[in-house]
Amino acid sequence: MLTQDLRAVARQAMIDEGFSPDLDPAVIAELRKVGKHPDAGEPLRDLRGLLWSSVDNDDTRDLDQIELAAETGGGDWRLCIGVADVDSEVPKGSAVDAHAAAQTTTVYTGAVIFPMIPTELSAGATSLFESAERKSVVVEMIVGADGAVKSAEIYRARVTNKAQLTYSAVAAWLDGGDIAGASRQTSVSVDHKGAILERFATMPELEAQIRLQSKIAAALRKTRLEKGALEIETLEARAVSRDGKVTGIEKIQKNVATDMIEDFMIAANASVAKFLESHSVSSLRRIVRSPERWERIVELAKQYGKMLPSEPD
Repeated sequence: MLTQDLRAVARQAMIDEGFSPDLDPAVIAELRKVGKHPDAGEPLRDLRGLLWSSVDNDDTRDLDQIELAAETGGGDWRLCIGVADVDSEVPKGSAVDAHAAAQTTTVYTGAVIFPMIPTELSAGATSLFESAERKSVVVEMIVGADGAVKSAEIYRARVTNKAQLTYSAVAAWLDGGDIAGASRQTSVSVDHKGAILERFATMPELEAQIRLQSKIAAALRKTRLEKGALEIETLEARAVSRDGKVTGIEKIQKNVATDMIEDFMIAANASVAKFLESHSVSSLRRIVRSPERWERIVELAKQYGKMLPSEPD
């Protein structure tokens, strides 16, 4: 098995499980019309002049979110998360829409990724690359100094990612580590404009922006943990392959930068869920059922100085 081409093995596994690893001719034809769909609904806000930035994996091509933060002047913060507006290029009932519905999810294997949304969109026309003008769904939140999300507004806008940064470089900088070394090992932007320190030298406002984002993320996380959120450490690994052959296994490293984006996306997802609920719109959610033997869990937590409510919320 180890001598087989894992790409072929993965493709056959997709077929065996009822997925469609190849695009239908109708999907390919629709992809040629990307960018030609007229906007529907209210006019998009123009936020292209703001200092949006992204933090993602070193080799990511499907950039699906960007971030922006500001102080409101009243002790609160304004946190904006811009999500790639794929929907604007995939009309309901279209062949691409049907393909995505049939796939249901992006499948990651050690040798190849089978995307739910064709890469021409997810890693191309709608990806929030640096300097590219894109449509986005923005979740704008007002966050208190205590880390509580006071209010949220959701709208569509035109945006431009001003700085495409990487987890490894931002984490090394936030931790005060060898940022120069991290920059030499990673692609800081699509067009390789240089190390993150050089970016900060030419864009000093970007350095202040990332510091503020880190501060807001810390407040969000602190409040979430105080409300009972569990901080679970899991081991994630991915196969390293060359020419379809697995050459090793590497651990996926979490750091302060991945935590920061995780905190932002949790806050944004919660805000969207509340928005949908307030508008009586049904949505699919993953839920955690009430744990068995809750009283015993409360007793165990008390032994470690943690107070849990008598009933799980």
